[in-house]
Amino acid sequence: MTRVSGIAAAAVALLLAACATGPAPVEAPEPAVAEPSSAVVSLLNEAQQARGRGDLGAASAHIERALRIDRRNPALYVELALIRFAGGEFGQAEALALKAASLAPADAAMQSRAWSVVARVREASGDSAGAAQAREIADAGGPP
Repeated sequence: MTRVSGIAAAAVALLLAACATGPAPVEAPEPAVAEPSSAVVSLLNEAQQARGRGDLGAASAHIERALRIDRRNPALYVELALIRFAGGEFGQAEALALKAASLAPADAAMQSRAWSVVARVREASGDSAGAAQAREIADAGGPP
């Protein structure tokens, strides 16, 4: 009977030891905005050049390809917003600019770029009050 008691005590000790381990290690959070890959940078540059030439179809194709690589890059959404704006697609342009702002809440420069696009879209849509509000947010580097 002593042997059974010893085995039971050992089993209880093992169970308690398993419960007494510390919490699971916490993984380091990913950086808010990672550096874009060279492919994404190249596609963004090609898109900007195409938009500058007025080739909105090619510009859109380059950005959409870049977005398949890096879905969380706010600069890509700003560029796509500018492409849609140039094509007169104001609703999509504003939505894309706001998406860019949402992806970089702590990046004042990106907030300013995104909200500047929102201001341009609203002005072109005839929403002067909304454009003024968006310009204030852009000047402040993002919403309060």
